[in-house]
Amino acid sequence: MQRQRRLKSPKSREIVTKLLTPFKDFCEDGEPVAEENWRTDEGKCIGSAAMLKVVWCDLADPEESVASTLGYIEGHVEGQRCTAMMIDGGSTVDLINASFIMERQIPQILLPTSGIVRLANDKLTRVDRCVYVRVVVAGILATVKAYVMGAHKDWEILLGRTWLRRIKAKEDYANEKLTVQGAKGTSQTIPIFPAPRLFEPEGRKRQILRPRPTPPDKEDEVIFVEGDQEILDEVEATLEQINKAVYESSGRSYPGSKN
Repeated sequence: MQRQRRLKSPKSREIVTKLLTPFKDFCEDGEPVAEENWRTDEGKCIGSAAMLKVVWCDLADPEESVASTLGYIEGHVEGQRCTAMMIDGGSTVDLINASFIMERQIPQILLPTSGIVRLANDKLTRVDRCVYVRVVVAGILATVKAYVMGAHKDWEILLGRTWLRRIKAKEDYANEKLTVQGAKGTSQTIPIFPAPRLFEPEGRKRQILRPRPTPPDKEDEVIFVEGDQEILDEVEATLEQINKAVYESSGRSYPGSKN
């Protein structure tokens, strides 16, 4: 380790003083900055004023506070409405459906080395591409790095712990709602659904489509007859009523049945 040499001559001190004069504000000791003064959206330096302003505040919640959420929400991905957004508090990465990005022509990035992702069913799958997409949920924007997965019918984009932590998600388990937070304390509460695409595609009001129970089938009344004459008489009577209505609508008198 190199030891510092003390400046003995006045000339040496004068040279050093001239060199440090432009950086006087950075070199002077200062009082510690209060938390309410540096925890802002702009992100200022923390600690002593002598520190360089390169430390920025992380507005996200700590890792252990992430909600263990599982369900579906509605939002927009790259400006396109998405009704199959799955949120999974147990997933450590964000995933996106390959067919979803192909339909919307979202540019993909080839990873330097491929990796292995373990799915919820313990199935291992290899990923070698990713995308950076802008995800808007309840008006709150977050840029997400999502790994491209094969075609899935269950979801179009899967948002895991990274997204939940960044938006400070809090889940109301009793009412099945999710509260998300944005900049400057903005917060919104949105519903969570057990299945995707439960939203009305068109309409003035964004109503939720719930599957309606189908009524039980009524048993048809079966009438047994001994011969065909009863059925023929019933058909003839019906035809006679129809012919009579046609004649009366045209202003003519119905001649009556020939029988």
